[in-house]
Amino acid sequence: MSKEPIIRFEGTRVILSKAYLAAQPAGTLQLTFAFGGDYHNDVHYTAANGDEFSYTFKGTGVELVGPVGPALGDIDVYMDGVLKKTVSAHSDQRLVLQPLYSISGLTDGTHTLRAVKKSGDLMLVDQLKFTVPAAGTDPVDPGAPNPPTGPSGPTAPGPGSNSGGSSSGAAAPPSTPEPGAQDDTPNERHTAYIQGYPDGTFRPDQPVTRAEMAVILSKAAPQAAGDTAGTAASAFRDFKDGFWAGKAIAAVTAAGLMKGYEDGTFKPDQAITRAEMATLASRLKPDASAAGSGFHDTSGHWAEIAIAKAQGAGILNGYPDGTFHPSKALTRAEAVTALNRALGRGPLYGTAALPWSDVPAAYWAYKDIAEASLDHPVKARKAGGEEWAAETVKQP
Repeated sequence: MSKEPIIRFEGTRVILSKAYLAAQPAGTLQLTFAFGGDYHNDVHYTAANGDEFSYTFKGTGVELVGPVGPALGDIDVYMDGVLKKTVSAHSDQRLVLQPLYSISGLTDGTHTLRAVKKSGDLMLVDQLKFTVPAAGTDPVDPGAPNPPTGPSGPTAPGPGSNSGGSSSGAAAPPSTPEPGAQDDTPNERHTAYIQGYPDGTFRPDQPVTRAEMAVILSKAAPQAAGDTAGTAASAFRDFKDGFWAGKAIAAVTAAGLMKGYEDGTFKPDQAITRAEMATLASRLKPDASAAGSGFHDTSGHWAEIAIAKAQGAGILNGYPDGTFHPSKALTRAEAVTALNRALGRGPLYGTAALPWSDVPAAYWAYKDIAEASLDHPVKARKAGGEEWAAETVKQP
C-alpha cells in the first residue's frame, strides 16, 4: 500500500498530510522552502560580469546557497534594491551547497533578492531558501521536525576581536515574567559562551567553522574547562604555533570532544556539518536516551549511529521529507540550539530584548541565543527552560 506523501503541491497551494500534522505539537508551523535547479543542480549560471538574477518571494528571510571553487568570484547581493553585501564564492577547494548569503527578520511580506556577478569565471547558484512564518504567531522552535533544527555548536570570535562584541553577553533588561511560569530562587549562574560582533549583530545564519566550534566548546563544555585563552603549540600541521584558537583546539581534542584528521590536519576553517554536530552531541551527552529511528539519507553514513542518538535525545531533528542533510553546514543559531539541548541549558524566557540588532524577538532561535549569549542567574521555569531573573548583571 502506497504511503501518503508528507507534502504535495496543487498550483499555488501547499498541502501537508493529515498524518504529518497530527504528529506535530499544538500550535503553528514555520515552513522553509528550498528550490534546486537543473544545470548541475544550479538555479542560475552565468559567465558574464554584470549578469544578474532576481528572486521574489513572500516571507521573512531568504538564504542564497551555491558552490565555491577556483573558478568562482565575488557576487553583489541586493535585498529590495539595497546592496547588502559582496560575498566571495572563490575557494581553492570546490565545494557545493555552501551558504553564501542569508538574511532573517524581514517584515512578513514580498521581498526581492538580486545577485549580480562581479568577478570570477562563473557565478553559480545551487539553491534559494525562504522562510514563511505562521500567520499571527511567532515561528516555532525547531524541536519539531519541520524546518531544519538546531545543529552544530556555536561560533566564537576569530583572530583578535574578529567575532567580538562584548567580552561576555550583554545583559538585557528583564521583561514581565510569564505568570506562574517560574520557580522560586536562582541557585547558580550560566555564563555566556558565544559573543556577537563589534557591529552589534549576531549573524545567526552564518556557518560555524571547526576553530570557532573549538573555542565555543572550550567555554561551554565542562569536559574542556580550563585556561584556554590565547595560543598554544600546534599539534596539527595545518596551522602554526600561536594560532588564535590553538589553546581551545588543544583543550577540546584532549577532552575527546573533537578530533583531527588522519592526514594530521584539523581543518580549522572548514564548516562544521550536521553529522559532525551529532557526533559532538553524543560525546557531550553520552548517556542520551534511546536512539531515534534515523533518516532516509543517513543509512550507511559514517555518523549514522551518532545521528540516531542525537535524534533520540531531542538534540537534532530532521526535515519534513524524512531527510537529515548530514553534510549541510550549520549556522550559529542552529549551533546554540543544539548545544543548549546537549548541555541542559535554556531556552531563556523573559528577556525584553537582545543586544543583537539582527535577532528580533520573533526569530525562531531567539530564546536559545539569549541563553547562550547572556550571563544570567539560573531560574527554572515550571513549564520548562529558564526565566530571566530580575537582577542587574555587572559586566567585567
